[in-house]
Amino acid sequence: PYLLLISSRQTVRSAVSPTLGNIAQAFKFSRRERQLAELILEGRSAQEIGAKLAISLPTVKTHIRSILRKAGVKTRLQFAGLCR
Repeated sequence: PYLLLISSRQTVRSAVSPTLGNIAQAFKFSRRERQLAELILEGRSAQEIGAKLAISLPTVKTHIRSILRKAGVKTRLQFAGLCR
């Protein structure tokens, strides 16, 4: 019974969780910021993001700062929590 309650709770929680698309739209992320946000949520490092998108590390960091500022959070972990 306890596992069932936890399982049900997680199902309900995921049903009301915002999607990245909704968050990107609400915070007016650019196309590139949305691409970076997806990679951030995958747990990629700034170096990995830069290599995957073929952009420099300073550009990646600028986009990440912009994403976090627009989302009203200070860390990538807080951003991930907002998106889950």
